[in-house]
Amino acid sequence: MPTLPTDYRRTATFVGNVGAFRRKLDPRRWQINAPELWNQAYLVATPAVPPSVLQGPASSLATSALDLDPDRTRDPPRHPNPGALNAWGPPGDGLFFEDVRVAGFRYRNVLKTSFVDNSQDPVAPSITFTYDQYDCLNTTDSEEPADGGIDVDVGFSECIPDPDNPGHVRIRIAKRVRFTQPAYCVDELNALATILVPLTFDSWLHDLVFS
Repeated sequence: MPTLPTDYRRTATFVGNVGAFRRKLDPRRWQINAPELWNQAYLVATPAVPPSVLQGPASSLATSALDLDPDRTRDPPRHPNPGALNAWGPPGDGLFFEDVRVAGFRYRNVLKTSFVDNSQDPVAPSITFTYDQYDCLNTTDSEEPADGGIDVDVGFSECIPDPDNPGHVRIRIAKRVRFTQPAYCVDELNALATILVPLTFDSWLHDLVFS
């Protein structure tokens, strides 16, 4: 029987306004904000596709029109001007590449994402990020890379003014993840994830306030 994914959910309230958290909540800054975890994190250059092409649950996130390089050791192409975007999602940009370290293993993973930074909206400021698994390219330990490695990686983050506490924001985060590589320790790794995922995200919430 396949191992159940690890689920994590938290809601926290912090002093400040939504705009004060934009740099911490931008996935393009994962490598800067948490270099101990991410070697790379960037928006992928993807072709625009008409909405009629999108089908099924993935239509709420990014297009799956990108043909990944058959050589899975090559990183996907970078978006030419990601810093100019305050939002992305279907039917164009939205695939996001991460080169991330977990428990000593390296995962090169592609996510379907949607991001909207409305932190400067004077009426209803918000920052939202939603993601789902697209394709894990490979996993590396001390030996040769193995194809795949993650088959479930879905979640979101949201930052809005706290309606119950003026001058505060409410941040909600959720993540569901399951690892499939390295095959020789996949059960142990998923068991460890039930500890590592809460520790990592609780630490991240702490850093939102004190860093």
